[in-house]
Amino acid sequence: GWRSGVFEFSPERKLMDFVERSIIQDVQVDRLSLEQKIERAKALDGLIGDYREMQRGERENRAFAEVLRRQGDLRYLLGEHDEARHMYEESLKISWELGDKSGVLILLDQLGKLAHLTRKYDGARKLYEERLKIFYDLGDKSDMSWSLHQLGLLAQNAGEYDEARKFYQQSLKIKENLGDKSGMS
Repeated sequence: GWRSGVFEFSPERKLMDFVERSIIQDVQVDRLSLEQKIERAKALDGLIGDYREMQRGERENRAFAEVLRRQGDLRYLLGEHDEARHMYEESLKISWELGDKSGVLILLDQLGKLAHLTRKYDGARKLYEERLKIFYDLGDKSDMSWSLHQLGLLAQNAGEYDEARKFYQQSLKIKENLGDKSGMS
């Protein structure tokens, strides 16, 4: 009977929960060996495929966004920048739809770093500015300062030294107002 047709099995939620917990546990992936990173990436690919096939509610979408982000991190570390960007963008879209500002901020930062690394300075600048606006709306001065610092670093790497100085000075002023001596230094 098995040879008479093609059978499709939908992923079991309990099995997916187990795989999800074991794969996305808080392991510092940058400390894994190359073989371990590749093995983890393959496992995440399987999990991503399962999520794409299933009906997803809010809980599953939150988990899916996290799995995509983790896969993006792995692909970034493996030097697969286009694949990392794709994973981050898909995760960002889901995070925006869920209203998950924390996830959005992490992904904007990762996409900004990736654009910066690949010398796509205009794209990186837009992402960092979007992140800065969210921190401004939240009133998070410490992270506003960090975003300004990232914009300064980006401008410096692009050879825009006056612009870099402006961002660094804005960042420094916030650190001074917060009394953050470590950040000031």
